[in-house]
Amino acid sequence: EMFRGNRSDLMTVKLRYKEPKGKVSKFIKKTVSSNDLYKRVDSDNLRFASAVAEFGLLLKNSPYRGQASYEHVLSQVLNSKRDEKGYRMEFADLVKQAQMLSPRLFPLPLEEPTYYGEPENRTGGKGQK
Repeated sequence: EMFRGNRSDLMTVKLRYKEPKGKVSKFIKKTVSSNDLYKRVDSDNLRFASAVAEFGLLLKNSPYRGQASYEHVLSQVLNSKRDEKGYRMEFADLVKQAQMLSPRLFPLPLEEPTYYGEPENRTGGKGQK
């Protein structure tokens, strides 16, 4: 059978190691479930670093940006712990400024112009017959 345990189990990690001067190896076995993937990340530094990376993807208009948004970047920064020198709040201000300028930074692709009227109006002069 393909799945032998709980269906929410994704994998089992098995590790065997020995202390540098040890004679007996130690065995660790850890099962990773799908629930483990959705646990909240409590590291403020990781949260802030991921916000900076997401902001970079937005600035570059990267094809890898996926569902990245300025709103998500701001929420990640504002939900992280404040630093003593205020760099994170300064970064939040920078994100807000970029968000205001983003329509100018990333214009939508232009569509073909729509012409109305007779064909001679397309060239701006008299049409050829």
